[in-house]
Amino acid sequence: MQKVLFLLALSVLSACHLRGEETFVNPVFYGKLESLNDLWDIKITPTTFDMDNRHGTTWHEDCEMWENEPKKVVLRCTHQLNKEQPENSKTEEHRTHVIEISSSKYINPDLGTFIVIHSYYEDETDWTARRGYLISAPDTGADISR
Repeated sequence: MQKVLFLLALSVLSACHLRGEETFVNPVFYGKLESLNDLWDIKITPTTFDMDNRHGTTWHEDCEMWENEPKKVVLRCTHQLNKEQPENSKTEEHRTHVIEISSSKYINPDLGTFIVIHSYYEDETDWTARRGYLISAPDTGADISR
């Protein structure tokens, strides 16, 4: 019994340790991305992409971080589709989000950092959605480069 508890505790601790190592190179990406051209605000982590339309509707995707650079993060995300679909249809879809720090001559940099997100579905790489966001520095006390 003690061996089982020891192994269980060891696996939980190692899972927490591995998950804790996944962090953004630039902590600015932990801030809330406030939409400039649509109603969806975005919050990302190295393993999630969450959208909120400011009216109670949310969208969640589990992600894998493909790139992690000071001015660019790439997340490959999976969204589970409706389980009641016909047997031969897809049960999940994959979407890639390229989140980049950009510059805009129309936005005062004192208001926050301008972020552009390019999103595309796995089977539609010839078309991308491009949206602009303003992100305020997260409350980390870190020096954030723009």
